[in-house]
Amino acid sequence: IGLVPELCGWINSQTAEQLFSDMSKSSYFMNCLSPESHIFLMRNILHHRNERLNQQALEDFRKVHP
Repeated sequence: IGLVPELCGWINSQTAEQLFSDMSKSSYFMNCLSPESHIFLMRNILHHRNERLNQQALEDFRKVHP
């Protein structure tokens, strides 16, 4: 964010840091893969992470607005 101050209000840096922290846990075995497998697996992990977070957000929303 320091390099592009215009994005300051648009990017949640805490969320990005949490994502990078989660992805660093997978880096050991992912670095042993071929580039194609690495990209496929990274996208798959991100997809499932996003699905889980979206489902959790919907459940939290439904608790507030039944």
